[in-house]
Amino acid sequence: LHFTYALERFSTKLNELLSNAHLHSPNLPPELLDEIAYVTGELTIVLTNHDGHREEESIKGVLALAQTLRRHLRSNQLSGEQVTRAFVPLREEIDKILGGHKKAA
Repeated sequence: LHFTYALERFSTKLNELLSNAHLHSPNLPPELLDEIAYVTGELTIVLTNHDGHREEESIKGVLALAQTLRRHLRSNQLSGEQVTRAFVPLREEIDKILGGHKKAA
């Protein structure tokens, strides 16, 4: 239950930040990029601390994707549209994980 709550909370925060990034396109403030990277890191921690993260292929895939996106954010100046587009697969996978865990609960 804690896993689902934490994942939902950070996912919602990420969605809010990405909506904000889209509004700031083409030039994102560095603070917004930092906050997106931070929340992505928090999502990574939540997924890593999940008991089944080593067994669940979907979680392993999301972890790899989140880490790649976070590194990319830290190293490049991207437009809001590019950031929003880059995070679509991560958001979709997190939604799938949340859906599966809500059904199991």
